[in-house]
Amino acid sequence: VSSMSSTSATFTAHAKMMSKTLLLLLLLVPTIMFAGVRAQDDVEDIEDTETTKTEEPEEENEAPVIDTTEKSEFANVFYVFPDNADLKFPAGSVAAVLVGFQNIGDSGFVVTGLAGSLRHPLDNSYLIQNLSSVPLETFVAPGQLINFNYYFRPHDSFEPHQINLELVIHYKDDGDATYWDAAFNSTIDITESIENNDVGSVFSTLVLVGIVAAIFYYFRVPTSSSSSAAAPKVETGTAEDDDDDWLENHNAVLGAQKKNSAKNKSD
Repeated sequence: VSSMSSTSATFTAHAKMMSKTLLLLLLLVPTIMFAGVRAQDDVEDIEDTETTKTEEPEEENEAPVIDTTEKSEFANVFYVFPDNADLKFPAGSVAAVLVGFQNIGDSGFVVTGLAGSLRHPLDNSYLIQNLSSVPLETFVAPGQLINFNYYFRPHDSFEPHQINLELVIHYKDDGDATYWDAAFNSTIDITESIENNDVGSVFSTLVLVGIVAAIFYYFRVPTSSSSSAAAPKVETGTAEDDDDDWLENHNAVLGAQKKNSAKNKSD
């Protein structure tokens, strides 16, 4: 009986364990199936995305791409600095440059603008000062040469140093293809401001005048002192002579009075 009881208890324990295991499997199966479905959906989404990226629709009558980074082979540009041929530009002063455009092709060009900038001499992408941008709409016929006056002013706070000057001319052809070309792109010298030079010149002049006045005063004062010191001696001598003459005349008058008094007494 005892052996049958122990066998029954063991069977009951195994049955409970199997029930728990079966219940756990029943709970896990939906989760696994749902995860599998999500994974399959993700794979399908990725495949659809890749398919969408690789498949490019064909376009008809595509517009031509206009290249604006190169100059035209049928145009020449040049520059002239009429007042700064040495490429030295005072800070804060207006400078002039003559930009020329020559059409050497068989069709016309339209110059649309001029622009300039000051950049770092070692890194042309580093912008220091934007200069004026001048809009234009000037037609240049085949074989024609046209000059444009452009003015710019380096900032008056610049210290004397080298800086890169870039002058760009923009134009387009009859087909509306746009181009640009650097008429000038090189280093220039920024010199000291003319106003500072004027102030320095005035200060130097004042200092020089002060030095000359000090030298003149230094050598002039002793001469005046010696002259004024010698003058009283002459005047004193003259005063003494006058006093002596006065005393002699006074004594003569006193003597005459005494003689007259004595004569009156004797009478």
